Amino acid sequence: MSFEAAAQTAGLLPQAGKQAIEHKYRNCVELSHGIQFTHSIDVDAHFQATEPNANRWDYGVGLRQGATHFAIWIEPHGATSSSEVDKVVAKVSWLKTKLRLDPWTQLSGLTEATKQRGVQQFWWLVPGTVSFRPGSKEDKKLAQSGMKMPTKKIVIR
Repeated sequence: MSFEAAAQTAGLLPQAGKQAIEHKYRNCVELSHGIQFTHSIDVDAHFQATEPNANRWDYGVGLRQGATHFAIWIEPHGATSSSEVDKVVAKVSWLKTKLRLDPWTQLSGLTEATKQRGVQQFWWLVPGTVSFRPGSKEDKKLAQSGMKMPTKKIVIR
């Protein structure tokens, strides 16, 4: 299943490559070892009108290596205080709820394929400084939600 078809089944508008990701963040996502971008979606923009007060996740990105398709999820968000961790954890919880819905089954499968490859599924992309450290209570809270510490650059291998 391609990311494009899975996104369309979920009622989302896929764009070629990284085009759905805000321009200032596109160069923060790199691929290696023959992995290619297929399509991306701006999840936040899609749900802004229908769920204006929700803690919405920002982007989904489809990737392919050979015939294998998989997906990662990216949330650009500041990390200047520990309270930001709660916001990002709420956002990933919101996304995981979506991934359990019937129309999102194929996107969920692509996300699971990412995990099976040993690749991180949910990424916190931070444009500035991070006010907490690995091993901190914030790091542990992120780990409980299936995430790792925020990063300035995402490299998928």
